[in-house]
Amino acid sequence: MVKRLNLDAMIKREDLEISTTGRGSIGSGGIPVSELQTNRLHYGLLRKPSFQRVTNDWDIDNVVTLIKAFRNGSLIPALILWKSDAGYTFVIDGAHRLSAFIAWVNDDYGAGPISRRFFEDKIPKQQKDYADECRQRVVSEVGSYAEISTILQQENPTRERIKWASNIGKPLDAQWVEGDADTAEDSFLAINQRAVEINETEKYMIVSRRKPNVIAARALVRAATGYEYWSKFEEAQREEIKRKAKKIYDVMFEPENADLSRSIEMPIAGKPYSAEALRISLDLVNFANDLRAKKALDELQNDEDGSKTIRFLDKVHGVVKYLSGDGKASLGLHPSVYFWGATKHHPSAFLAMVSFIQHLNSSGRMIDFCFHRAEFEEFLVANDNIVKHILGKYGGWTKSAPSVFEMYKLIFEGFRGGKASSAILASLIADHRFKGLSEVVEIENSPGKRFTNDSRGATRRRELLRSALRCPLCYARLPISALSDDHVVRVQDGGRGDADNDQLTHPFCNTGFKEYLVSSGREFPPRPAFLAEAAE
Repeated sequence: MVKRLNLDAMIKREDLEISTTGRGSIGSGGIPVSELQTNRLHYGLLRKPSFQRVTNDWDIDNVVTLIKAFRNGSLIPALILWKSDAGYTFVIDGAHRLSAFIAWVNDDYGAGPISRRFFEDKIPKQQKDYADECRQRVVSEVGSYAEISTILQQENPTRERIKWASNIGKPLDAQWVEGDADTAEDSFLAINQRAVEINETEKYMIVSRRKPNVIAARALVRAATGYEYWSKFEEAQREEIKRKAKKIYDVMFEPENADLSRSIEMPIAGKPYSAEALRISLDLVNFANDLRAKKALDELQNDEDGSKTIRFLDKVHGVVKYLSGDGKASLGLHPSVYFWGATKHHPSAFLAMVSFIQHLNSSGRMIDFCFHRAEFEEFLVANDNIVKHILGKYGGWTKSAPSVFEMYKLIFEGFRGGKASSAILASLIADHRFKGLSEVVEIENSPGKRFTNDSRGATRRRELLRSALRCPLCYARLPISALSDDHVVRVQDGGRGDADNDQLTHPFCNTGFKEYLVSSGREFPPRPAFLAEAAE
């Protein structure tokens, strides 16, 4: 398992254009590591471009190896820097290397004082655990900066330790970019595409960093902590963006410390500190705001005052509030049924469900969905290999989402039309959009003698889903994150607020589905036959 460290807090971000009004001056020389202490002037002037990717690609081994090599006097690749006319030193290339040295010098590997301030004390347990492990390995395999930097003050140090002290006194080599802010940005893009390639999403977010969809995505991915990409807006707009982003984050990414090997109660949008989190946030913003065509994205204008970003976040919340959480509109969709497989999150399924919710709302079918929800979900659980087939055929993310969405519609309309599960499956197999599905349904892989991660994950998922709570109104599975206390006998019908009259339901089943059925005189859905069979 790769244990990546989040060192994003080590170097402050700044907008290149805000920091300079003309041609930046040429810097000179390298950076002594002693100048990376937070109370030193050189550290205070260090910046990385605001559009720089999150500094979380390096794992513990990378950091330990780099620091050990520096201590031993090995060659460290030069940093590429640019000095603005305002005096800031921008890191054009080498942010991970420099951040690792800052972490060492200040004893903060992602959960120390610098990180806690940057993330407003909102640091996940995994990030803390990795930071602690890295610190322990550095101390045992290299030595802390505080210890090595004082070697010459110690009594009778060995020749080797004297050499270590001499080595860490050497500055980190640097090359300097000459030119203005545009030159610095061009250099960043050119250099980083040759190294760890910038993918299309990252490149779009750099070039379009002032557009409302990008600002909204960056706000919600970390619950509006860290660098504020919306800092140029007025305070009222900034606070509104933070409030709305936090609300959406809680629906998308809580419980953020969930472990798939121990629970099926996972965040519906995947792990918030994964490499995919920013991309799925951007895709969600685009889906919720009908920005799926390249032309619409290209024509989208910058947000000059924050109002567009706020509107974009409102539309996102207008969709995600139905997916999860304990709000009155929440359907409380079970993460392991809709969004997670046995071993990983499925972004395509998440985005497809966003489209499906929009479809249910626009067509007035939300009540019908609740009526058929239990059998709809049972079909998904029993035939989860269909989603795998679609992913394999079309590719992940937005490439597969439309096909998964069409599959959801076909399944729903099948149950709504009175079809049995077997007939719906036959319809899917016969549909040209799902060509090749028959082979997937019929062929089973021959298992080996040892349990694999997939087989263990499938067993845990199967058994935990089998014992999951169910809503007594719609009979679909009920995640703990979406519990609502419902009066069995309604208050207006004389029901009391005691435990005997309390039942746990999905929030929407309590406030929307039940009220509609009672007021319209429509019967509640019958208990599904498969539940009776499972109980026998």
